[in-house]
Amino acid sequence: MAVKTQDQYYDSLKDLHPTTYILGEKVENPHEHPLIKHMLAGVAKTYDLCHDPEGKKHLVAESKLIGEEVSRFVKFFESRDDLLAKVRMLKFLTQRIGTCVMRCTGMDAISSVGIEAYNCDKKHGTTYWERLQNFVKLIQKNDFVLFSGVTDVKGDRSLRPSEQKDPDMYLHVVDK
Repeated sequence: MAVKTQDQYYDSLKDLHPTTYILGEKVENPHEHPLIKHMLAGVAKTYDLCHDPEGKKHLVAESKLIGEEVSRFVKFFESRDDLLAKVRMLKFLTQRIGTCVMRCTGMDAISSVGIEAYNCDKKHGTTYWERLQNFVKLIQKNDFVLFSGVTDVKGDRSLRPSEQKDPDMYLHVVDK
């Protein structure tokens, strides 16, 4: 199963039975919670559009890893054309969904982490690139959603970064 339907996505959420707390309260069915159900609906719509003829042109691509069609959200960027296709896909989605689809950071992380894993292996003789490829194969075969957090701890938000007591509260240059 390389590309799920919207219903399969919702079923997979129910099958996970995640332990979820929202605003300090345990939530039994997080996919139905009013604070996040609209976010999940945006993600679900990306699955739905993969099965629409117009959407498929933008959201589905061939994976060299598993030899099947997969969601473009879980495919390595392998060429300039892949990057252009990403831009066209995001324009297509925002015109139809009108909200964040919650999958962009994960999509970008696959390729950026891949580049660094490959470079690290070449320099240090490690096996991160092979392990990442196996992880991405798992993601592609199951059409999982991959999220990635982009933040730092921020420290005291009433102070500017240079005014923090602990300089490690923000990303900063240590040596030039």
